[in-house]
Amino acid sequence: MALNRMTYGIVVLGQVIRRRRTYGYRIARDLDELHQLLEIGDSSTYSVISQFERRGLLRVVEGQGPSWKQRKMIEATEDGHQYFADWMSGIEGRLSPIRESLHMAMLMATDDDVPDIIAALDALALELERDIPRAFSLMESLREKGMFTDWGITLVRDGIVQQIQTQLEWAESSAAALRKRMARAAAEAALRSA
Repeated sequence: MALNRMTYGIVVLGQVIRRRRTYGYRIARDLDELHQLLEIGDSSTYSVISQFERRGLLRVVEGQGPSWKQRKMIEATEDGHQYFADWMSGIEGRLSPIRESLHMAMLMATDDDVPDIIAALDALALELERDIPRAFSLMESLREKGMFTDWGITLVRDGIVQQIQTQLEWAESSAAALRKRMARAAAEAALRSA
């Protein structure tokens, strides 16, 4: 379940805004469990912070860390708060495709490519079956850490599971339809050669 870099950036920005002022290591550590599910490296957190600082959405300020040591802290700028609010208010307009590369491959495929498409759909189905328990585990871990509201975690978990199930049904039904197409083409070819 890959998450695009911009959406992950919004998660990072939201965490900075929620904490008012924090430091990069804390965000990276707190979001560490998301990295596996979202297929991103923790270095992405620091990249996003740098990118958003260059764009004027975050700024570095002096502050005290958990052990009362002076350290560089991060806080959202007014532009950062506005950017986050705008993103949140427009969320219903952003529904990303299930698997962009697989969709493109299916659009460009010929009959000769059908076995490869079926194999990709079967692999996707296996991956999605593994994602459901991972989503539950991740959300429960976040609940235990108290990082987000219980209702937010429940709604996101249910949304993720529903999305995974929909993708799984699509992958399975698409593979089944392609298998029927292959069987029908083989039967037609056998009749023509007989």
